[in-house]
Amino acid sequence: LDEPTTGLDPNQVVHIRALVRELGQDKTVLFSSHVLQEVQAVADRVLILDGGRLVADDAPDRLGARLTQGRLTVEIGPDAPAETVHALLAAVPGVEAVTRVHPEAGLCFELRAQTDVRAAVAAAVVGAGHPLLGLTASRADLEAVFRHVTKESAA
Repeated sequence: LDEPTTGLDPNQVVHIRALVRELGQDKTVLFSSHVLQEVQAVADRVLILDGGRLVADDAPDRLGARLTQGRLTVEIGPDAPAETVHALLAAVPGVEAVTRVHPEAGLCFELRAQTDVRAAVAAAVVGAGHPLLGLTASRADLEAVFRHVTKESAA
């Protein structure tokens, strides 16, 4: 199927997605699209081609996880002092970098680490008396994966 949802209204898009998923239960469906949200919504395996070469081949979630491996997003209660929390997070063993993200949305930080530091981060934040509102492994969407792998192959 080549760009099967182009020109369709939202209800028709939902119908086509359901049809593709249904067909894919017992058949291989080759679905070609530049609309990566569509691919993410229906595909259980993604092949990305660049200049006729295969540059990525995996499940969408695994492609995104590989790109953001070692990155965590931490959300802290808004009353905690940002500088104090930044220093606290940076002091957790294994954390290599701390960046404040989305400052308009409260205290949200992105951490980079080579090991799984989630338990240590949670213990440090809660142990310091700050409310831990969220701790999630970052995942890139297919658009970010596409930009990354096609940029790499151009280099």
